[in-house]
Amino acid sequence: MTAAITSTRPQRHSIPDPLVWLLDGYRVELAADLDLSAIEPGMVVRSGFVSDLLSIPRWLWWWMPPHGRGRAVGLGHDDLYRRAGIMRASNGKIYDRQAADMFFARGQRIAGESRTRARLQYIALRHGGGRAWRICLRRLLRVDS
Repeated sequence: MTAAITSTRPQRHSIPDPLVWLLDGYRVELAADLDLSAIEPGMVVRSGFVSDLLSIPRWLWWWMPPHGRGRAVGLGHDDLYRRAGIMRASNGKIYDRQAADMFFARGQRIAGESRTRARLQYIALRHGGGRAWRICLRRLLRVDS
């Protein structure tokens, strides 16, 4: 009897480079749909979505530029936050904040970031992302009521 060998290391996949229009010094608009199925099956960020790619303070851009490897992952994460975790995919999956942040961490590894850098980004996101999540959740609840 043979056992399947599984690796805890994420498989590197081709994550498409997003085609974006620069709106101002830090925000971009997605010019075409972005398929992130390599990270989450059915995950698509629709064209016209506006984001800052990775919400990194300017003073850290020397170490982690917002237009770096994970820019496509940042778009997907921002889209999940903006919709407070409700995914447009056919599977109808709903994310809480932690699952959305785990999507980001997993995506960064798949995009080729080192384990250390992806972990530091995840920690920063968990510390700094709560306010953005609450704002998006309030907006969504206000629109639905």
